[in-house]
Amino acid sequence: MRPTKYNREELLKNAKMIKFVCKFCGSKIETDSKNLDCKACGALMAVTILPYLENYKHNKNSKKMKNEKSLFEESVVSSENYFMDIIFPILSIQKIELENIQKLMNFQFNSGNNLAPEQLKQFVINKKFLATDFFQKNQVDLTDLQLTGLDLPIYFNGLLPQGKRIMIVAQDPLRNEEGFIKMNANISHEMIIWTPFSYQEKNNDNYLYWNIIGYISEKSSQVYITDLNKIWFKPNKNNLTIRKDLKANLYLNILEKEVNNYFKPDIIFAFGKKAFNELKFLKTEARVYYILHPSRTAARYRPEYFADFKTDNENLKFDYKNLNDLYKSKINNFINKSE
Repeated sequence: MRPTKYNREELLKNAKMIKFVCKFCGSKIETDSKNLDCKACGALMAVTILPYLENYKHNKNSKKMKNEKSLFEESVVSSENYFMDIIFPILSIQKIELENIQKLMNFQFNSGNNLAPEQLKQFVINKKFLATDFFQKNQVDLTDLQLTGLDLPIYFNGLLPQGKRIMIVAQDPLRNEEGFIKMNANISHEMIIWTPFSYQEKNNDNYLYWNIIGYISEKSSQVYITDLNKIWFKPNKNNLTIRKDLKANLYLNILEKEVNNYFKPDIIFAFGKKAFNELKFLKTEARVYYILHPSRTAARYRPEYFADFKTDNENLKFDYKNLNDLYKSKINNFINKSE
């Protein structure tokens, strides 16, 4: 069964026939229960009454959910051990709450829809659930940690069944004030849960990060993406020590388990120098390669990083199309080295 989409007029027109619907995808639910899962998009406890969706604006040009892909492949990220070792130390919520968040992220990724405010609010969580063991032990005042965020690691199948298992390690789950305003989140008392590189929003092919990850998935059997620093908050002189302690006593321990206990990659691509410098000291059998961070702030390092690659017109070497090709060539060389 695929989600049935309704606009406001259709909702009102069918109001007498359809009373209960999924609050995430708008699908009809044949029940008057208040705790039923949606069979269409998989969201848990998703049932709501029809008026809830009367003002919901669906994207008329949204993609149909064909060839659905999960960003959280069950073979790794759904296990109880993974949850307790990787997620719970930084996000102390119940596993079923995590699964609800993941299912909404999957729905957004596969549908290509922009989520409604009510849906986006599912990604906003009170900071009292943030790394509770660490922060309680160190008696940290969480209101001092402004613009807090964390990214859920994602794990999906690549397109080359006999290919390498490739892990991407990003630097930080960076947040900004604009994002908190969009999500109607309190910068002092709440945090935003998202995915690395905003991958759940991948609904076009014109974003450099997504193109690079897409190419890596073409060359691999599985892809796992995570952050070096598991939690981000706005740096200031009062939280400098906390940031160092988090990395030494929490982040690196979790990353080592991701690498050696769970995903066990053949290749690790470190996006950015900070991630690469930390990974050099990690005990692993995987080959670790440095990928120049695709962000604009790293643009000044592109001439040096891609010095070995020549183009017909050096003046256009770093325009958007060529930049995609340069990253592909670099990644392809690294993969070939690992054969």
